[in-house]
Amino acid sequence: MDYIMKQLLKDYEIKRNQAILDAENRKRDLLSVNPKLSEIDNELAKLSIETTQAVLNSKDTLEHKKLLDDLKKKSNSLMKEKNKFIKELVKDSNYLKPHFECKTCKDTGYAQKDGNLEICACLKQKIFDSYYNKSNARKLEEREFFKIQFQSFFQRKKCGSLQIQAFSKRKYGNY
Repeated sequence: MDYIMKQLLKDYEIKRNQAILDAENRKRDLLSVNPKLSEIDNELAKLSIETTQAVLNSKDTLEHKKLLDDLKKKSNSLMKEKNKFIKELVKDSNYLKPHFECKTCKDTGYAQKDGNLEICACLKQKIFDSYYNKSNARKLEEREFFKIQFQSFFQRKKCGSLQIQAFSKRKYGNY
């Protein structure tokens, strides 16, 4: 893996971690405003631990199923209550979720496509931009000489509704 790719992936990791940290900070701020949310979170954690311990201590599979069904019902009830409080405090339903720049890859640079992990379009664009900037082509575009030569070398011609670029015969002959 070359230096540019390593640097881009490091940038993605930093960006992703920052989005996750920001979401955690928003959650902490929300919990400090409404302590009931913190109580619900604690109750959910306590309920999960108690159910896990009960399942591990029990040998009866029917009892396991009953304990897990009870956990699911109580968890759903607590989650509904928690979501109700959140909706009252915050209008945006995604407020507590990380806000990634790229929704496709969630700022990892890679996305699932047909069951395969592929480079995301956003990372492909960053790679292209990095190599383009490294090639100094942007500086070449900025030079006045290049602009003049480029503009006189190409002229736009209209073909029906299609606009095409063609070589300018007037200055450069029949090439």
